[in-house]
Amino acid sequence: MLIRAASTAEGNPGTFTVNSAVNALPVYQRFGFIAQSDIRERGGIRDIPMQLVL
Repeated sequence: MLIRAASTAEGNPGTFTVNSAVNALPVYQRFGFIAQSDIRERGGIRDIPMQLVL
């Protein structure tokens, strides 16, 4: 992934986080992200916090 390479080149230690839409969970899982908690709702938006550690 280009973003991974660019981020690590800029000093990111290899930890990436996203707030996945509920229906996008399988996509992020295919990239290696792991859910950090169950579905949450904030301001009427449902998401799942996820993290990828290289």
